[in-house]
Amino acid sequence: MSMRRASRSQSIFRVFVLAPVLCSVSLPSQAQILEEVIVIARKRVENMQDTPVAVTAFGSDAMRAAQINNLADLAETVPGLSNTDGAKVSGLTIRGVGARVAQVKVDPGVGVYVDGVFMPRSDTQLVDVVDMESMQVLRGPQGTLFGKNTAGGAILMTSKKPTEEFEGQVELGLGNFGRQDFSARAAGPLIEDTLFAALTYDQRKSDGYMNDAITGVDYGDIDRQAVVGQLRWVPTDSLIIDFIALWGETEERAAPRTCLQADPTARLQGLLAPQDETPFAEYCERSEALAKDEKVLMDDAPMLFEVTNKMAGMTVDWEIGELTLKSVTGYLAQDDIEFDSDGDSVPLLSIANFSATARHMNANGLKGSDQSRRFISQEFNLFGSAFDEKLDYTLGVYGSDEDIEDVLGGNTLSVSGYLGAPQGDDVLVLPPSLAGLSNASLADLTGQSAAAFGQLIYYFSDMWQFTLGARYTWEEKEYTQNNYLSTAPGFFPATRDEFNDLADFIQPLIPYPEKETQQLKDDWTEFSPSATVTMFAPDSWTDGFMNSGMFYLTYSEGFKAGGFSEFGGELFSFDPEIVKNTEFGFKMDMFEQRLRLNGAVYSMDYDDMQLGVTRAFDTFNASFGITNAGDAVVDGVELEVIFVPVDGLLLSFTSSYVDAEYKEFIDEFTNDDGEQELTDRSDEPFQHLPEQTYSWVLQYDWDTDFGLITPRISGFYKDEVYTGQSPKAFEFVDVATLDSFTTWNARLAFQSNQLEGLEVAFYVNNFTDEFYYGTGNLNDLLGVNSVIAGKSKTYGVDFYYNW
Repeated sequence: MSMRRASRSQSIFRVFVLAPVLCSVSLPSQAQILEEVIVIARKRVENMQDTPVAVTAFGSDAMRAAQINNLADLAETVPGLSNTDGAKVSGLTIRGVGARVAQVKVDPGVGVYVDGVFMPRSDTQLVDVVDMESMQVLRGPQGTLFGKNTAGGAILMTSKKPTEEFEGQVELGLGNFGRQDFSARAAGPLIEDTLFAALTYDQRKSDGYMNDAITGVDYGDIDRQAVVGQLRWVPTDSLIIDFIALWGETEERAAPRTCLQADPTARLQGLLAPQDETPFAEYCERSEALAKDEKVLMDDAPMLFEVTNKMAGMTVDWEIGELTLKSVTGYLAQDDIEFDSDGDSVPLLSIANFSATARHMNANGLKGSDQSRRFISQEFNLFGSAFDEKLDYTLGVYGSDEDIEDVLGGNTLSVSGYLGAPQGDDVLVLPPSLAGLSNASLADLTGQSAAAFGQLIYYFSDMWQFTLGARYTWEEKEYTQNNYLSTAPGFFPATRDEFNDLADFIQPLIPYPEKETQQLKDDWTEFSPSATVTMFAPDSWTDGFMNSGMFYLTYSEGFKAGGFSEFGGELFSFDPEIVKNTEFGFKMDMFEQRLRLNGAVYSMDYDDMQLGVTRAFDTFNASFGITNAGDAVVDGVELEVIFVPVDGLLLSFTSSYVDAEYKEFIDEFTNDDGEQELTDRSDEPFQHLPEQTYSWVLQYDWDTDFGLITPRISGFYKDEVYTGQSPKAFEFVDVATLDSFTTWNARLAFQSNQLEGLEVAFYVNNFTDEFYYGTGNLNDLLGVNSVIAGKSKTYGVDFYYNW
């Protein structure tokens, strides 16, 4: 049989035992020729160049060189992967497929796995790279092998496992904006040849990169710490049990937001808030003018981004004769959750500042600040071969149970829940239920999932390979929402002083008489097939400039479950997403292993795409929720090039082009008479999806008598993105579209010959000090685009020592 796959003497058992050790970096250091990169994209030890999956892999050295500290950093190096730049919560999409709405109600479209354990919520998917040996990004639907909700792709994170050797490492990072990072790890045997352990502590701190011009509060800061413990038990030569436990705490402030004026006649801009004399339009103009001075104008009370994460995972690998059985058990819990934002980006209103809503809920004896989440998952895999190793198979079953309690909903348009309309020198105080505190709610979400899946790989010859996969998925969710109504009076006149006295008012809340409790329950089933034909270049092709070549044609389907959303105080369900992907890919090594050329061309039909939209239901209130866009089509091209023209010099280039359009997108809007009408939004661009992205790296390894000196320059280009959420937003397409940008980073690393294991690296990121907006949301009721600026120039030094 071909050496393109592991022989049975290198059994499938090695996938789980040796994969973290085998996974090479995607950009080799001290480059002479391109090294073999081992991946587990099909849950088997395989050379990346022989794997018919569009995958980008990083080892720990490559992650350090590329300064990949968080999943969000991958967007600058992986073609086809996008994120909402600057946001605290995840907006990960692959090839335009993912969750553009970071809400607990919405499942992710990109599956993130830590040691095989699935991360179920998109708003906490931006996992820090703590104690990680490798990361692999798989593009395109991956549901026939990996967990659930991988319609866009999967990101596999594999932690460093303890071994029989005593080892450790210490990392220290210092930089501007008060950056102080520290990490320490110790690992080794507890019982010789049987029990091994590792313990890691990681802390990351930096000040915010923008501060409030009025209050002086920093936003966009980093303050996280984590402890990771691991055990590996090897009771027999055929059984390995790995256990990982993580505790992490994030105590930060919200992302900094800037106001870009689109429509000064918008309804909410003409209202007043207690104890604030400045008009909305003036605040917005000042906010935009301050942005390039790294300043914002946000709510008076600091907005927080806080969560406590707990994770435990156990992996059992058991080799039973010619078979390998694998079990992955996962437990996740999140508490102390507070994800505030500032949807209006000025201090006048408090849109999306959930601490303001929680203030009223807590004062009424309700659980406004008690959201908690629990998630349990179990997966079993069976690996084997048949027909004299011409057939490899993977079979699996998966199940999960999720319980989320006390999800806070509603919109407090001012801290007090009171707004007013100017009437000469006086104020007409509006009813809080109409224009101050609307749709207040607490909700519980439960969900169960079960699936059976499998994949067969048949080796016709050294030249031809056929892969067939299938998955059957069942999902059930139940959503219960308790609604509350303010009984405070409204529509009464007040002097300005009397209106200002309402600034500290607490709204009295009662169960909503007409809809005290709403409950929806739904379930979905889906069959998702995949098939791949792979051709390896024959010997006659590899006698010249080509060293190896692989070409594949894939058809695959992806599935993401539906869910529930709210518009105007009414609860609705939305349908699952279905992605049908057809892809042609190639992987070639050429010129004596000095040039690697990998690429893919794909076309996807995207049915019932889940989108976040804003709908106005009355004069002053809008609801942000989820709807299905109908149908869309996404076509694209991806390219990865690595070139080593001479020993030590490495050049890398990646590019992605995505042509995405709606075939059908019918939404609702409120006309001037307050009536709901349907509108066709199919001409709008995809939200938060750049048409083109590019990245490039120039790196040189200079071997001296003192040690290895490695200068590195990298760049990243991101095309413009559209940020409109409502039908009317497209009328202000210039403001709703954020400009393209290019950033440049430089790094100089030194590895000492005198002290083995020591590396010192100086860096300057965004050294041209490019000013850009990374993401935003245009709301027509507000008439502004609330945007987040990217980080300005940063610099510092990193120390790394391992033994």
